[in-house]
Amino acid sequence: MSSTQYNKETADIVRNFCLDEGYEFYPDYSGRGMYGRKCIGISHKDTTAEVITRLAAYLLESVNDDAIENAAAILRSLKDARQDNLGLGTITYWPNIEAEDASEN
Repeated sequence: MSSTQYNKETADIVRNFCLDEGYEFYPDYSGRGMYGRKCIGISHKDTTAEVITRLAAYLLESVNDDAIENAAAILRSLKDARQDNLGLGTITYWPNIEAEDASEN
């Protein structure tokens, strides 16, 4: 599977996670130092560690045994999370997962 396919699959998983867990999904966030590039993000009031842990558990629960290698690759792509403070909450985002890879449902 190509990195673009992993990014699309990761973006879809993050979107579904947000829908299921009540977080707000951003398909077009541009964080500090990204110079206008867009990526996916999750707006939340929980700690970033809690959101990442929940997301990892969600991913592992959603894959079957045949897709465990894909899950491992997706988890590796999620390790590069960053965060910005939004005043009343936080956004956790992944600059390596571009918005164009996050297809709309």
